[in-house]
Amino acid sequence: MSAVLQIQPTWVLTDIIAAAGQPLDKAYTADDKLYLPDVSQVDADAALAAYDNAASQEAKEWSLVRVERNAKLLACDWTQLPDCNLSAAMQAGWADYRQNLRDITTQALPVEWPTEPA
Repeated sequence: MSAVLQIQPTWVLTDIIAAAGQPLDKAYTADDKLYLPDVSQVDADAALAAYDNAASQEAKEWSLVRVERNAKLLACDWTQLPDCNLSAAMQAGWADYRQNLRDITTQALPVEWPTEPA
């Protein structure tokens, strides 16, 4: 029994190999295909479907994080204008908050949102 999967650029091959129950040292790639010598095609296809669902779910979660992050940035754009009537310390606090928002994608899910300056 052996399985062959067409490799997609977004795949993390070690994750797919592990999901299929194949030891890493037995699987190999050639001609843009992933070969799983000790896995049935049915099992490999099921593992791939589960992997795609998990990857898709994570992509959706990150999309929602980015939408919320962008809305939060837009809501406080005014704090960085020269005529915003904030003290230099408050403006710096808002600048730090905005940088923390931009850096939110360096976290793991679920993200911890920064607190707005008081």
